[in-house]
Amino acid sequence: MGNSGSVSLQDEDIEKIERETGFTANQIDRLYSRFTSLDKEEKGYLSRDDFLRIPELAINPLGDRIVHAFFHDNKERTDDNVNFTDFVKVLAHFRPIERKNSNGTIAPSNPQNGDKVFEEVTKGGGREVGGGDSQE
Repeated sequence: MGNSGSVSLQDEDIEKIERETGFTANQIDRLYSRFTSLDKEEKGYLSRDDFLRIPELAINPLGDRIVHAFFHDNKERTDDNVNFTDFVKVLAHFRPIERKNSNGTIAPSNPQNGDKVFEEVTKGGGREVGGGDSQE
């Protein structure tokens, strides 16, 4: 996946991330691919500069705040790096609100909306969001 020298995720890692974030294995795989493509130097983590090389973030007036969210959420670290687990945990904040089923398991309120968000995050290109893009 992603960079040729990168280490792929283990099944145990994927299962743990699924439990912690609610992402499906397929979504985690796609996010890992995007993470490794952003990690051009194959360091195993992303720096602020890695995020700012994303053209959509570089020109976005809120780009600095968005990038800051990836570093602010990780209070345990003093360095300025985001590993894959941290990357996914921050993106999990953008998942749809979840409701508990009658059996106590968590189910997304609308999985199609969640898939749309992850398509935008994982694809290479981007587009500007217009007034007709939001739905209530």
